[in-house]
Amino acid sequence: MSNLSSFNADWVSPPGATLLDFMEEQGKTLRQLANEMECSISLLKNLSQGSIIIDSDLANTLSQVTGVSTKFWLSREEQYRENLKKVSLLKSDESEWLSNLPTADMVNLGWIQKPDNKARKLITCLDYFGVVSVDHWRSKYANMIGETAFRISDKFSHKQESIASWLRQGEIQVSSHHCLPWDKDKLIETIPNLRSLTKDPNPVSFIPKLRALLADCGVLLAIVRSPRHCPASGAAYWLGRNKPLIIMSFKYLTDDHFWFTFFHEIGHLVLHPNYSLILETSEATLSDIEDEANKFSENILIPTEYERELQKLNSTDLRGILKLARKIGVSNGIVVGQLQHKSIIPKSALRKLKVSYSWKDLVIL
Repeated sequence: MSNLSSFNADWVSPPGATLLDFMEEQGKTLRQLANEMECSISLLKNLSQGSIIIDSDLANTLSQVTGVSTKFWLSREEQYRENLKKVSLLKSDESEWLSNLPTADMVNLGWIQKPDNKARKLITCLDYFGVVSVDHWRSKYANMIGETAFRISDKFSHKQESIASWLRQGEIQVSSHHCLPWDKDKLIETIPNLRSLTKDPNPVSFIPKLRALLADCGVLLAIVRSPRHCPASGAAYWLGRNKPLIIMSFKYLTDDHFWFTFFHEIGHLVLHPNYSLILETSEATLSDIEDEANKFSENILIPTEYERELQKLNSTDLRGILKLARKIGVSNGIVVGQLQHKSIIPKSALRKLKVSYSWKDLVIL
């Protein structure tokens, strides 16, 4: 268990947090409170973060504004500082866990608030994952990630925390989303409608449509940027027995990669429903289920009846590529991506035909 278990975790929060609670209860703004205390907003922010020590003068001011005794505020400050000392030395497994988490990226991506000390960092990260201890986290995430088909290489082990933080953000993102009960047959029937969206170059336009189509089949969709050391480009993740979630990271920011990965994850839901989690990453050794999902995605994007026409194309046949894309009903970039994937043309050829995405647009999704 965490070192925090021996005392009330609320007292690890700065006294300024109590002041903010008072402000919220009174319906006051930060500006109004600053005016009443005759201080700057900056001072209040520093107070809420615990970077200002409450002395007798400040405690007296707080007492006048809140109606709570000066003694309370001085006691609150003293207990806060004492409890900081109690948790300043984390257990070795807690320190190691925190050091492996991509906390800087988690803050920058807006997943967590920046902690002001080690104790608050531990509490914040445990709260983020919805667990009470590192052992609880291991049982909920590390064990699951360790059992996934991706768990092939030893070099993967140090990335568990980053992958778990990415998966957790997917869980959080869809926690308020609603969908119909899981229906595999309906999902298969919906694939042509999903594929038609490949022609839309704007994710701000096609992602909401994807979500709606998938929700009708009982599938949730999350768009989550991958933090440092998270190699996943996609995941097929079962939140429950009949609650599948697809998480996409837009890792390569081109339409061919996005759509291939998307239909790859669809393939896993259709073909491999007994796996609670399957991660898509370039670092994994190809397994039977990955090979099956790859072929599923390939056949969705370029049906087998068009394979012969695809094989006849080359990097100089721009007209032929555009014609085949129109004929199949997919984007030009997908045809180029498949030509590259099958080594029919060089990886560097015809990149201009692919649609490139930007996180400036994706961040609102």
